Amino acid sequence: MIGMLRWCVAQARLAEDFHTKKIASRWPAPLKLSKFGLLVFVVLSALAVAVNVNFRASQYETWHTTPGYASSDSAYLFSTTDAPYFLRLAGALKRGETIAEFESLLGYPDSKRLREEFPAKFIDDKAPLLSQVIAYLSPTDHPSDLLRVGNQIVLICAAITSLLIIITFTATGHRLPGVVAAAGSGLSAAYLVRSSAGRIDTDMLNLGLLYITFAAVIMAGRSATSRGTLFWCFSAGILGRLFLAWYDRSVLVWLALVALIMILALTRKKPLTLVGGTVQGPALGLPWQSPELFRAGCAGRAGTICRGPAGVGGAQAPDAKRPERAAELRGRRQRLRGKRAEPHEERKHF
Repeated sequence: MIGMLRWCVAQARLAEDFHTKKIASRWPAPLKLSKFGLLVFVVLSALAVAVNVNFRASQYETWHTTPGYASSDSAYLFSTTDAPYFLRLAGALKRGETIAEFESLLGYPDSKRLREEFPAKFIDDKAPLLSQVIAYLSPTDHPSDLLRVGNQIVLICAAITSLLIIITFTATGHRLPGVVAAAGSGLSAAYLVRSSAGRIDTDMLNLGLLYITFAAVIMAGRSATSRGTLFWCFSAGILGRLFLAWYDRSVLVWLALVALIMILALTRKKPLTLVGGTVQGPALGLPWQSPELFRAGCAGRAGTICRGPAGVGGAQAPDAKRPERAAELRGRRQRLRGKRAEPHEERKHF
């Protein structure tokens, strides 16, 4: 066993030497910025943030000035079918209801009966952070107030995402490329369609939170002291917890844990530092949970409530025990989705 371990270490050293001589030596080094260069970096960063926010603000302006795109009280509408779930849940939280009480009404009356028969499927866990923030910032539980706050958060998240991308690239030493990445990521077609005006969904901040989590992982590897390494491991755990509160996909945070272990090993940290930093992540923020909960997190709240865009999704019954009923519920959900796909339904106020 010891001989095999020594052989693995020797192979890792050979791979590291190969990477240093053949790959890292040819990779462009970070530019060293002078005082004037730092000023230019700050100005360009502010410009990248402003461009992302202004583009989405112009979309809202188009909505506001075009008849049929805004409600009678000037509350902007939404452009994603997930928005009503988060908004209605925020209203329920504002009224003091729990997420279990709220989700038990989705697909009523089938979900109410299923909750009585399978109470374990309706877990009174924490509501998504997006709904909590909307409920906290909204003055009332009225739909127009919730909707207005939700659309304001879209602009705020556009700015935060740009800043987090810039911070992540700065952690690697590539400041100016980070500015380009922030501007390009926010305006790219692949991401813009998920974070444009009215996209009141977790997608508008997923990218930024994932970036900043890996930034902490990178800083843990770059730190020259054990205290600094442990601090950044601690930060990675906290950011991982924040990511899971915003977007419950634990598999993405497990990737950060794997990256943390690899970077600590390749940078030859002390054994106690490596173990301590690796343990801090799962203990503080990474998904240290049972296999059942881990599979549920990977599948997206598997076995609970199907989140419908208008808050009318059906509950999933165990196929093994009641296959006929499960097929009936699936058919009903498909019919509901077909109705919601009609063009005149997409702009309807929730």
